[in-house]
Amino acid sequence: MKPITASREINAPLDLVFHCISDPGTFRKAIPHITDVEFLSDERQGPGTHFRESRIVNRRLQTRTSCVIGYVVNQYVRFLSAYDRSLWISTFSVERVAGNVEICFDVSPLLPLSIFAKLVATLTRQRAIRLLECDMDFVKSFCEADNRRESS
Repeated sequence: MKPITASREINAPLDLVFHCISDPGTFRKAIPHITDVEFLSDERQGPGTHFRESRIVNRRLQTRTSCVIGYVVNQYVRFLSAYDRSLWISTFSVERVAGNVEICFDVSPLLPLSIFAKLVATLTRQRAIRLLECDMDFVKSFCEADNRRESS
């Protein structure tokens, strides 16, 4: 399965955007569909952060467990996640572009744990793209609103 990608330009400082996407607690504040983040490690941000995220998708509670496996401040954060009987690699990256910050997110299955999981991932690809783009829109709104508060 090809990676699912989305990107947005955000009118906010790079460090604010990076903090939003790399700190699970702040990310939860940005995405209203996330109902809970439970930390499974002492780390709260950066390499080794291990957490369980619960969110409402199509009126159903879904839970995924994630661990930060790559992290460079103000550049990218990479997660390994177990979800829907599969392992996924997700990467948020940020960079300055013409006075704004471009945020890119890509997610791809690493290891489908079953033929059924691979089939489900293929059949639900368009829904996954819509959910990912929705998350990106919420991150954009959250960071731009926070930037306006700091500028006032």
